[in-house]
Amino acid sequence: MQAITLLGATGSIGESTLDVIARHPDKYEVFALTGNLQIEKLAAQCLRHGAQFAVVPQVFISPEALIIPPTTPRAISSCFARSAA
Repeated sequence: MQAITLLGATGSIGESTLDVIARHPDKYEVFALTGNLQIEKLAAQCLRHGAQFAVVPQVFISPEALIIPPTTPRAISSCFARSAA
């Protein structure tokens, strides 16, 4: 099993890559995803693909703007929270 960190997961190439990964769960697992402006989309991708971490630019995250659903895995929540600090 190969753990994958995908840079630019919210873009078209990132989405295509996630599709390929999802088709081969015996070979690949998503470890971390990165994104830039589409934070909600990145969070949804993390949940869908089981990513342990989400990485975003600090400048786009503020504690007031960040809403983490209660069903979000702890690792993703803490990663977003660290980005907001």
